[in-house]
Amino acid sequence: MAQSLISLGANLGNARSLITLAGEQLLQRFGADNVRFSRLYRSPAIGGPEGQADFFNAVATLRSGLSAFQVWQQLHEIEQGLGRQRRHRWEARRIDLDVLLHEDERIWTPKLKIPHPRMHIRTFVLEPASEIAGDWIDPVTGSSLQTLAARLRASSSSPAPSHGWPRILILVDDRDLMAKFEESWSYSAEGLVADHGLTLGWIKLLLVPRLSRQQLPVEQDAYRRNLSLALSPWLDERLNLLAYAGASPDPTTVLWEDFCRPWAELLGMIGHRPAGLASDEEQSRNFAAVPKYLLAGDDPAWAFHEVQAALAAMRCQIYPCGSFFASG
Repeated sequence: MAQSLISLGANLGNARSLITLAGEQLLQRFGADNVRFSRLYRSPAIGGPEGQADFFNAVATLRSGLSAFQVWQQLHEIEQGLGRQRRHRWEARRIDLDVLLHEDERIWTPKLKIPHPRMHIRTFVLEPASEIAGDWIDPVTGSSLQTLAARLRASSSSPAPSHGWPRILILVDDRDLMAKFEESWSYSAEGLVADHGLTLGWIKLLLVPRLSRQQLPVEQDAYRRNLSLALSPWLDERLNLLAYAGASPDPTTVLWEDFCRPWAELLGMIGHRPAGLASDEEQSRNFAAVPKYLLAGDDPAWAFHEVQAALAAMRCQIYPCGSFFASG
């Protein structure tokens, strides 16, 4: 039987009761012997409209004979049955169920991406996941969920990086786009400042060689060597996130997932994790181990909001609320 890791969250209505109802639905559909829940946690809403109530969050492991898409469909049906309406990203919601992992599969489609692309930067996911699946391996980073959680924990408790060391390194492979970001973002002693005055600490923009979708294998090898040189000063455990910000495709002619596929492949989000950027084994391991994220757009204000939400998710406080089915 295949094993899946899923997340549960809610912050509308009687959120605690709704998340419990979702858990009961999982037990009915998959069987009590095949479902295990973490404790329930409470955390602030991140990234969406202001004024939202706190979220209740938990993680569950499932065993089933279903594919990842079939598990996702089961979760979608539970959401619909409990009144979930999808209108806006990161909005308040009655119930939210996501597939985080399914065995060691890496899936990159518009509807479903596994591992969940933001799982590794969310304290409210990794802490409960560490309780019941701490030894499970994230196939993109090759790290255990317990290791990823500890990495975020250490980041939250440590002082600001010294000598300009970033928490998030954003790669840009287009000079015009780089100039566009730099026009809207400026540096201060604390990090980046957006044109609307918000400060985002410990972020670095790095211009890297252009990655083409038509590269031949020998050109891909040369690209990896060049990128390796650019990244070598930054690749170790102090780096919390390696992100790529690219141009937006025309949505009427190409899907974003297809447009960004070369970077998804390079970062190990599709297929087999790359052997590494260079012949240096330690650097290859360091590159693989850094959590990675693709920013789907070239709007500086939007990208700033996206990385601000990522930092907030890394450093947010979560509060245990007892066992999953406890009353009160």
